[in-house]
Formats: sequence, structure tokens, C-alpha cells
Amino acid sequence: MTQYEYGMVVTSHAVASAAGLEILKEGGNAVDAAVAAAFTIAVCDPSNTGIAGYGGSLVAYISSEQHVVCLDYNTRAPAAASEDMFEVKVEPDGTSSVPDHEHVYGATAIGVPGVVAGLCEALERWGTLPLSRVTAPAIRAAREGFALNRSTADLLQQSAEVFARFPATRDLFNVDPDRARFPELADTLEVLAQEGADGFYRGDLARRIVSSLQAEGSLLTLEDFASYRPHVREAVGIDYRGHEVYATPLANGGLTTLQMLRVLEGWSDYDEHRRLETAKACWERRLRLYGDYGSVEAENELGDEVISSLREHVEERDCAVWEGIDYGSDPYLWTIHLDVADTQGNVVALTQTHGGSWGSCWTARGTGLLFGHGLARFDPRPGLPNSLGPGKSPLHNMAPLLVMREGRPWAALGTPGGRTILNNELWFLVQLLDQKKPLAEALASPRLHVESTNRVEYEPTFPPDQLEPLSSLGHRLEVKDRIGGPAHGIILGDAQGQLIGATDPRGQGLVAAA
Repeated sequence: MTQYEYGMVVTSHAVASAAGLEILKEGGNAVDAAVAAAFTIAVCDPSNTGIAGYGGSLVAYISSEQHVVCLDYNTRAPAAASEDMFEVKVEPDGTSSVPDHEHVYGATAIGVPGVVAGLCEALERWGTLPLSRVTAPAIRAAREGFALNRSTADLLQQSAEVFARFPATRDLFNVDPDRARFPELADTLEVLAQEGADGFYRGDLARRIVSSLQAEGSLLTLEDFASYRPHVREAVGIDYRGHEVYATPLANGGLTTLQMLRVLEGWSDYDEHRRLETAKACWERRLRLYGDYGSVEAENELGDEVISSLREHVEERDCAVWEGIDYGSDPYLWTIHLDVADTQGNVVALTQTHGGSWGSCWTARGTGLLFGHGLARFDPRPGLPNSLGPGKSPLHNMAPLLVMREGRPWAALGTPGGRTILNNELWFLVQLLDQKKPLAEALASPRLHVESTNRVEYEPTFPPDQLEPLSSLGHRLEVKDRIGGPAHGIILGDAQGQLIGATDPRGQGLVAAA
């Protein structure tokens, strides 16, 4: 384990990792560096996130407070939204859809974006440097250009058909993938560097954005923008075999990962069958009961009564599978995650997103801003915990994690990947905490994924000898090229500045440290 003078930054794009390290070297703390990296990756990874992305969350340990903190900057629906806002077409097989995907594409799919407010709030509360300094690397990248990651460049070519519906977006991303420049976005970032969150939510830029949105059918108003605030929340945490594991609360995804971990803790040993059945049971509960913050009590969901009931449900199926209940699939897998640790004991795990690839695909012309599709995260059907409602925030899957051991930070980790996030993070924790595997090995290991039905996806590298027993028990196995990622993480040693970082080989991330 190497000892560093400044700290470590791990992201999915080399330019963003370098931006965070630049800030650490200039005396910034882990929060300063995380905000710089998050603004920069919002430029460099535009299919997954952006400063008009629908939202994000972070969990961090602040050494001066000796406390785990959590910030939720999820999107919020317009005050005029209603649960029957979108027409829902029910198919003969019982599945449902929204005609023309109005909840996914275009101005009608957009809620109030949370990314700018969240990053500015984190910096103001726990950072040490001015916003103008930490946004400088993002402005430089947008102005001078950078090379797109291979996956982003490929996706850009594949998106011509959907971009054809949105000429402003098509024009914005008509760039050289080897030297992509976004001068209008650089101009917008310079406004934010001087005016802060007010410049996005309550200034001339906000008026331009809202006017453009309303012209194309959005219900968002200037008041919706002006009243938006991120939320400082208590992190959700459990004790697990000598460690304290913390996640962000609803409407984030971490509660379900912690719930699965608590169920598995009841057995000294368990096989893949039990892990899959645990995931199915917890996913069924999540998709049936969970919605915005306050839809359920986290203390109850992680309490002995609920955990015992879930564990008994799994034990009853030791020699068979539960077919489960189909609550519908979730195709929105595009997100970023990053981790930062400095040498003063501060650690940040941060996740933010557009939602699906390129989010809403809607751009406010002249601003360089591509908007996430926050309203796609709601269930468009009325009468459900995650149905649309005025001012509501949707259930989503972002779940940055922080692990404490003996009263001090031990690990920060997370991953993109939609619903695969929650299962993959469970598997990372099991390998790190139970199997004592190295971080890089845990992040790279082959994956399984299951939700509320008996359909188990597996990566081609998953060992065949472990798949055969699952098939014989009745699990319906389907191969998938990749399940989630790229994941990132940092392990902290016992001495100040001792750090190990790793990034998932499924992506093109970078561990930057000095």
C-alpha cells in the first residue's frame, strides 16, 4: 500500500481524474477535488452525466467533523406534475408503455436538474477552495478540448437516429472525438463559476432555460428552478462483521444493498443460489414499496423483523427457485461514479447521472447544456409509491458507499449501471469484507444480476462450474456481454496517506495519485 503526499482520485475519465488531483496538489481537500472531478466529468462523459444531469448523491467522511455526511441532489418534478401526467398504454401481455416515450425524450421528460446545486452545496459546506478555482479544469476541458473515451465515441455514432429528432443536440455533439470542444458549455460554466448555483436556478440562464423548456411542452417554471435545494440527509448505515457500511438514503439505491447484506449476514456461509434468492426477495420489496424519501422508514427496512422475514423467505427456497413478480425492466444504465481521498482523512464517494444514455436528448440551444430525463425515473402508472407527483423526487439506483472500520474510513466505492448497481455493490462488499479479496480483483470479477423475477444474467467470463448448479435448481440463465460498471474504489490503510485505488477494466478510468 503506497503512501501519498496529497491523495487519490479515481474516475471513469483520465481528464476528470487529473482535474481532481490538480486540486489536491493545490491544497484542496477531498471535497474540493471531488467537486472539480464531478464538474469535469460532466464535460468529458456527456452521454452519462452533465451539469444539467438530473441528479446525484454523495456520502463522505469529513475529518474535521469526525462524521459521515450525505448529500442528496436528486431531480424534482414540476409543481404542476400529476400522477397521470403521461398517457400509459397497456399491452395484451400486461406490460405498459408511454406513447412516443414522452417521459424519456424531449422537454416533457425533464425535472429540475440537481447536479449544479448539489456540487455547489457540497463545496460550500465541506470544501475549502472557491468555486471559480474548482470549475477551472472543467472550463479548460470544454474550451480547449479532450479525447472522448472509446465507449462515448462509439455511442455518439450509434445515436444518430435519436439525435435526428433534436437538431440542437445533434449540432452540439457534432464534434471531433479526438478533440471534442464545447465552447458554449465553457461559457455557461464561466457564468456558474462567478454566480454559483444562483446563476443556474435563479438568474438570466434560468430564464433562458425555462423559456426554451416551456416552448416545447414542459411544465417546469422559474419558481420550480428557484425553489430547488439539495438535501443534507443522515446516511443509512449498518454494522457488518466489524465494519460500518454507509449508503445514501431513499430515493437512492443503497438501502437495498444494505438490506441484502443484512440478510446474508445471517448465514456463516452461503452459495450463489442463496445470494440470488436474497436479491430477488429484496428487489421485490424495493419495487413494490419504495419511492421518494419518506416512503418507507430505513430503520424498519433494516430492522430485525423485516430482515428475519426476508431471510426465512430465502431459506424456504434452499432447493428451489422463487419465480418472483415482474415489476418491469429498467433500461437506464448510464451514470458515473468517482472516489476521492486526501491525506487529511477526508473521503468522498459520489455518483451522478443523466439517467439513460444522453438523458432526455434535449438541449437548450446556445447554452451547451444537455438535460437528464429525471421524470423517466418515475413509474408513469398512477397509484404507486414511485408514481409522479408535484415536487416529488423519483426512486433511482445511485448508491455511493463508504465503509468505516474502527472509527475511521476504510473504503469508498461505487459503480454506474442502473439496477445492476445494487447487486454489483453487494458483490463487491462480500468479496472485500468476507472473502478478503484485493480491491482490483473484486471490481473486475465476473458478475451475476437478478431482480424481482427468475431471470439471471451472467457475464461470459462467469465460471461454468458455478453456473451449472444454478441451472439445475431452475434458475433461468441468460448471458450478457457486460453487467454494469465501470466501478471504482479506494482502500485506505492504517497510516495517513496510505491508499490503494482501482478502476474496473470494463471502462477506461484512471487512478490519479500523488
